[in-house]
Amino acid sequence: MSEIERKFLLSKIPDGIQILTSVSISQCYILSEGDKIVRIRQIGDKFILGFKKGMGIERLEKEIEISESDFNYLKFIDFSSCVSKIRHNSQLGNYIAEIDEFTGRHKGLFIVEVEFPTLEEANKFVPPSWFGKEVTNEVEYTNVYLSRH
Repeated sequence: MSEIERKFLLSKIPDGIQILTSVSISQCYILSEGDKIVRIRQIGDKFILGFKKGMGIERLEKEIEISESDFNYLKFIDFSSCVSKIRHNSQLGNYIAEIDEFTGRHKGLFIVEVEFPTLEEANKFVPPSWFGKEVTNEVEYTNVYLSRH
């Protein structure tokens, strides 16, 4: 399945933004080689094994739900390459703005992502004024990079 998204920096969660849901996420990277990634994630009480290929605005992505014991086993393959964050979802017109508030060693970093059904919609998207600099194509703002730096 293809994932099409754009990412932007935020200085903070803006006042007046209605948060629909919030969930804690912990994700660890088992493999990162070129544009291929294998990761595990805990999103609330769900555990996921994920595969990604590609860079930038459009990437291939597949996720498979796994057990908590499988997650804990895989996590210790390389527990140093993890990130933790709280994901806040907010309605943004026809889209959902996923605001990631990083915790742990990246506390104070906020990145907002918007996913799109088509590349055309992604390219037409005009970000609201509260979005900061676009970082969609900047490697240093990918979760896998942050997990190792």
